[in-house]
Amino acid sequence: GLRHALLGLQAALSIVLLIGAGLFVRSLHNVQAHDVGIDLDRVLMITMSLSRAGFDAPRIAEIHEQARDRVLRVPGVERAVVVRGTVPMRTANAFGLTIPGTESPEIEGGGPYGAGVPAEFFATLGARIIRGRNFLPEESRVPSRVMIVNEIVADAYWPGGSAVGQCVTVGRDERCTEVVGVVENVMLFSLVRDDRALIYLAPTHPMVAERTPSALLVRTASDAQELIPSLAREIQRLSTDMPHVNVRAYSELVAPQLRPWRLGATMFTLFGGIALVIAAVGLYSVMAYLVAQRTQEIGVRMALGAQRNDIVRMVAWQTSRAVVAGLVVGALAAALASRWLADLLYEISPRDPLVYGGAALALTVAALIASVVPARRSTAVDPALALRAE
Repeated sequence: GLRHALLGLQAALSIVLLIGAGLFVRSLHNVQAHDVGIDLDRVLMITMSLSRAGFDAPRIAEIHEQARDRVLRVPGVERAVVVRGTVPMRTANAFGLTIPGTESPEIEGGGPYGAGVPAEFFATLGARIIRGRNFLPEESRVPSRVMIVNEIVADAYWPGGSAVGQCVTVGRDERCTEVVGVVENVMLFSLVRDDRALIYLAPTHPMVAERTPSALLVRTASDAQELIPSLAREIQRLSTDMPHVNVRAYSELVAPQLRPWRLGATMFTLFGGIALVIAAVGLYSVMAYLVAQRTQEIGVRMALGAQRNDIVRMVAWQTSRAVVAGLVVGALAAALASRWLADLLYEISPRDPLVYGGAALALTVAALIASVVPARRSTAVDPALALRAE
């Protein structure tokens, strides 16, 4: 009884760790597959601490434009845009947004946060405009009061209606700014649960035209990490007193946010695998010992007409009872503990049936292999030799 209880306990611990591994692995996959509106592996952010180095505003704007032109000549660069105001993973500038004659809604997460961007901005990030249109070329050259909003702003300010064509006032500007498009939500500071209201103004809009550039965003044809050294060198050559140029890929910027899921997936998978191996070895050892003890009994059964499959089923059934009991207990324990895991998971239930089923299948297969091998070996014994053993 104690022996079978220990086998069941091994199985229970194994299933708990396997379920944890499955939940974290699927969460990590869901996070990595989540559309944040930015092609993380192909977009770079370039920043320069020019104001701290003593450069005035006109010179800062000039250097950013020169840097954009130089970057575009580097092989492997597809697009480059200068951004004023809000930059994902760097800074957020809030803009007052008012619909004439109505009260502005309160939006969870604050904002709206805004930026002045050219028409190439969305293609640079990899964000899709889902309604309306992009900025026109002339709107980036002459003063233009047009804007594009994200889905959160559109749903909050015009619920059930269309944002395209609406008139709003931005900040201290008393004149109407027309909404010409709606873009998919783009992350601001977090890969997940980052529902922020964002607006994008034409770069010639009075609210952003005089702002100092915040960053230069670059889209590459392949992995952005490979171009970081060459881009930094090109920009560093713009001026003899140029401060340090910081070039980072968005995949690097968001990497710290992926670590908890990666750590959870790695640790649970490692310990779950070790537990599964230990359980299988334990089952095999116990079954080999039990079969060795029952050699004479098995010989008698085979002498009386028992077939090999009958012997294998008999031995496997004894093992399966302990494993099934442990599996049930472990699954119940995992389900009870799931309340503490819920906040660590993403877009997956802590009681996901596929994960529970996969873990149970893995343990069952390991247990069957561990028990069937010694059982089949026992059937190779000559019944006559087994009967004469004692």
